[in-house]
Amino acid sequence: MNDVGNVHTATGTDPIGLEVHASTFAFDRVGDLGNTTFHRYKLHQKAQESLSEAYFGIYSDFDLGNFDDDYLGSDTTLGIGIGFKQSIWKGDTPATRGDRGTTQGNPRALFM
Repeated sequence: MNDVGNVHTATGTDPIGLEVHASTFAFDRVGDLGNTTFHRYKLHQKAQESLSEAYFGIYSDFDLGNFDDDYLGSDTTLGIGIGFKQSIWKGDTPATRGDRGTTQGNPRALFM
């Protein structure tokens, strides 16, 4: 996908020539690896001008079943965002989810 060839009605800005290559994969296995999806994004600047400062973010909706008893947290030492159900405090088997992002091998926290 890229930002060239369409009208930028929301921002009213010109295209910057950024192209995104995305791939997603998972494993058909039992256990943690079978409950994991992997997403890879490669950003390509196609314009003549380089980007001197840029930020890339991914929106992640942490709904785990019913949305009104979900909580979010982060572990900045591991660079991971965590979503979990209120039932974790009731002794139930918790429904949890974690997202981790890396930038050139350096983990960054996604949620604060």
